[in-house]
Parts: sequence; C-alpha cells; structure tokens
Amino acid sequence: MKKLISLLLTLSMMLPLLGGMAFAEPAEPIEITLIATSDVHGKVLPIDYATNAATPNVGLSMIASMIEQVRATEENVILVDGGDTVQGSALTYYYSYFAPEKDDPMMKALRLMDYDMWCLGNHEFNNDLPILKRQIEYVMSADSGDEHSVPMSAANLVAEGTEWDSWMGVPYIVKEFDGVKVGVIGMNTPNIPAWEVESHYEGIEFRNLVPTAEHFIPIMRDQEGCDVVIAVVHTGVEDGITTDGNNPVEYENQARALINLTTGIDAVVYGHFHDTVYREDILNAEGKVVPVLGGGGGEGLGFMKLSYDPATKTVTPVTAENGFRFLADQKDIKENEKVAAALAPYNDELQKYLDQPLGVAKGGFSNEGVSLRPTALMDLLNKAQLAAIPAQLSICAPLTSGDTIRDMIPEGGIPMRLLYQLYVFENWLYRVQMTGDQLRLWMEHATQNYTSDWNPGYFGAGYYTDEIYGLYYEIHYYAPVGQRIQNMQYQGQPVAPDQVFSVAMNNYRFTGGAGFMQAAGLTPEDYSLTDLYTGDTLGNDNGQVRNIVAQYIRDQKVIEPTVESTWKFFMTKEDAIAAGAKVVE
Repeated sequence: MKKLISLLLTLSMMLPLLGGMAFAEPAEPIEITLIATSDVHGKVLPIDYATNAATPNVGLSMIASMIEQVRATEENVILVDGGDTVQGSALTYYYSYFAPEKDDPMMKALRLMDYDMWCLGNHEFNNDLPILKRQIEYVMSADSGDEHSVPMSAANLVAEGTEWDSWMGVPYIVKEFDGVKVGVIGMNTPNIPAWEVESHYEGIEFRNLVPTAEHFIPIMRDQEGCDVVIAVVHTGVEDGITTDGNNPVEYENQARALINLTTGIDAVVYGHFHDTVYREDILNAEGKVVPVLGGGGGEGLGFMKLSYDPATKTVTPVTAENGFRFLADQKDIKENEKVAAALAPYNDELQKYLDQPLGVAKGGFSNEGVSLRPTALMDLLNKAQLAAIPAQLSICAPLTSGDTIRDMIPEGGIPMRLLYQLYVFENWLYRVQMTGDQLRLWMEHATQNYTSDWNPGYFGAGYYTDEIYGLYYEIHYYAPVGQRIQNMQYQGQPVAPDQVFSVAMNNYRFTGGAGFMQAAGLTPEDYSLTDLYTGDTLGNDNGQVRNIVAQYIRDQKVIEPTVESTWKFFMTKEDAIAAGAKVVE
C-alpha cells in the first residue's frame, strides 16, 4: 500500500509537467534580415571628387541612414560588405599613400556603421600589401567610442604553407538570434594573381570557392552549430555550368558553381559585377533554391529577409521583401550626421591636395569617339607613359567610353582632381618586348571588345579597346576575326611579324588582365619579357599612371589637344574603299 501511495504521489507531481509537454506551442519561425553593400569603390561621402559636385544618390554616409531605418524596423539584422570597398576614389587613395599615419576613412566608416563583416574584393589588392594589412588591422581593432570592431573574412585566401589557416582575418563569423545561430562566410575571387603584381599578394594561396565551402560549411554546421549559413562572395554569377569545383569553368566568377556543387549554404550575397539583381533561380546540389542578391555599387542597400523554421530546420526566402533598395528611390533621405562629421576633417585635407594646379590646357580633351579614331585624349595618356618609361610604342586603353561625351580635361587650368576621372585605377607600367605579330594579335583581341553586355546600346565600349601609340595600323571591323588588323607600319615601313619592339603597358595588362597577353601568345607575368617597371624606378606612388600623367602635365606646363596618332577604323568595306585603304578579300 505504501508503494502504491508513493507511486500515485509521484504521478500526481509529474502530470503538470507531462501536460505542459503535451500542449506546448511549437517554436515559431524566426526571421533574419540580411542587408549588404558591395563595390563601393571608395565612395564614402556623396562627392564626385573630379568635379567636386554633390552625389546624393551614392556613398556610405548616405547609405548609413538607410541602414539606421532598417535596424529601427527589423529584428535580427546582419550587415555585410562584399568587397572592392576601398579603391576607386581620391579620398581613399590619398589616405592610403599620403597620410598613412591616420586611420583609413573607409575603414572608419565601416566601424562607425557597425558592419558585422567585411569581405575583401580584388581591388583591395591594387595597392601595396602593407597598405591593405594596415587597413585590415585597423578595421578589426578593438571597439573605441562609437567605432566597433569589424571582422574581415576571406576564407579562400589561405596563408601559404598551411592547410586552411586564414591569411588575415577570420574565415567566418557566427551570430545568434533567439537561440538561432547564423554563420556568415566571406570569399574572394581567386583571380587576383592574374591582375596584380606579385608583391601585392605575397604569402597568399588562392583557393577556389567550392573546396573552400566544402571545408568550412561542415565546421560551421557541425562544430559551431549554425542553423543558417550565408555566403558573402566577391565573385560574379557566371553563365557556364561547372561540374568540378576544383576546376571551375570560369576562374574569375564562381558564384553559380559554389551553389550548384554544394549543400549547406542558405543564401548568397555577391559582389564584383556591381549588380543589383535578386534571384531565386539557382539550385544547390540537392535541388534547393538558394536566393542570391547582388550588393550593388555604392548606390543603395541590398535587402534579403530569410525565415528559419526550427521545427523543420529549413530556411526560406521572404520573397516579397527581398531586392535592392536604391538611394535615389528613398524619400527625404539625409546624410548620416555621425559618419559625415567623423569624415569631414578627412575631406577638408583632401580638397587641398585635389586643388593643386598642374598646368594649363589650351583646349578641351574630349572623349568623343575615343575608341573609334585617334584622339588628343589618348595621345596625352600615351605620351605621358612614354615620358616615364622610354619605349618605341605605348599601349593604353580608354578608361572612359564616349557614350557620355564630355571634356575629360576642359580648357583652362588643370587641377589634380581632374586626373581622378581621367585615370580611375592604380596601375604601374612595364616595358615589354613584343614582336610585330604579337602586336597584331593583341589588337585583334581588342577588336572583339567594341560591344559589351553592360552597355549594349553603345558601340565602342572603352576599357578593353586598346590602342597602340607610335604604330600605324588599320582596323577593318567588318572583316572576320583574325583578319581585322591590316597594313601595320612603323615609321612608314611595313612591320615584319618577327620585328621586335619595346612597348610600354600597364601592370593589369602585363599580368593577364582581359586576356590580351594570352591572345598575343605571351605568358602573363613573364619577367623575361620586361626590363623596366615604374614601381621600381619611380616608386609605388609616383610610378602609378595617374601620377605619371600629372607629372607630365607639370613638366609641359601647357598642353594642347593635338592628335598625332594616325591609325584608322573602318566599320564597313565601303568605308575602307572610300578612304583609299587596301582591302584584303
């Protein structure tokens, strides 16, 4: 009887617990809001430094106000940047090279805006490696006042000699919301060695994205206990389908391969393309939709809301909420006062540098028809290159297309600021030995770049329509590829296929950028071809093309928009015949 009474008492004590278990409400799905920027390219403040005009639809200090609005209305917010963050503006260039003792303004903005993660882009490697290391160390440094430490992630950039040790930063971060763990991993395009000089990535081994995910995602899931995994990648969504992640169909862009060939990633934010596209049409290895969001180009904020169901352990996109939100579409958006005030002293110092006079232009240097005929603008760039690196010929590409016609250097005084629209990248020059046939193949490659997907309505394109200064040649565009470059002459004499020339070209081309070296049958970074590099002869600052052009204008004092090049472009056979050119049938 005593045992029975004891058992009944025990059951009566357990019944409330059992009842509670039987009728407990199932855990509700939790929503996670991912907001992202990418490819900001140094646009911190809403200023076009080439003209000093306001640009209210671009810049982190404007985007910061959008971020505040999202954080005020949404819970469980994660803020990331997808790379190509620093390079591209006079502000970030100046403080990289001329004031290294001061905190980097872009890194300060990320810290003030309380980013959860920064992913490196390929343009982060344009500058000397010590500059990038200094930026990473600062952005990841301890909290200080209104500034918060921001982890840098580039999981596929591995320290040489190690299995998977991060070169710098962390491979991923983990955040927790109401017991739900969210892991975010960052990766960069592994194509950086094809664009940069070797000293800019010393000590780094670049891995493809799929094997990187295959290594880290199980760690994030099984060891860290992540319920949701997000990948932030500085790489484009390629068109081709990759079947082997170790040998992707496209080395530069691997976002599709990353999704198609793996499991465990719930969403992807990508940079590099400057895209603002949101899509749900890419499936992972199990056939599950993985939503993908482009991070834009500094003109707004990518927004992606995900729903995690603890009962089924599944993640689904909240489709109606997702997409890119442009600054231009925001009503009454104002610059964030905290960010603007913190960076105002940086801007004041920069303006003094940009206002320094270089010389005088006796006329305007227009970009009209810049890829289709010789122009004073391109002759100016090439003559400046040859002044810095003595050679017979100079190769240069127009870094501004002629679809918006304007004087890149107007008539009158020339301040330093104008050169930041004339030459937008940090490039150095090599002197390279090339044969006549290699020059022909180089230009044949250029003739395939007169149209582009990003601007299909404009013929001329720009960046990849190289020109050769000092050489006469004809572009017969109507002819089959391989027969478009005709009648090459040097100083009035036909160019022999094996005739050797010394040629000035920038490091982007020399290291394989846009495939010109490969098209000419040359090996990128073949240092047996070169005997001069302006990074060595003039230094890492003065040896850059922008500063070479600035020094050329200082030396000349007065520049006139004269055209010396004589090469010709024929769109049709009739054009060639009308001009009296010899037509190859």
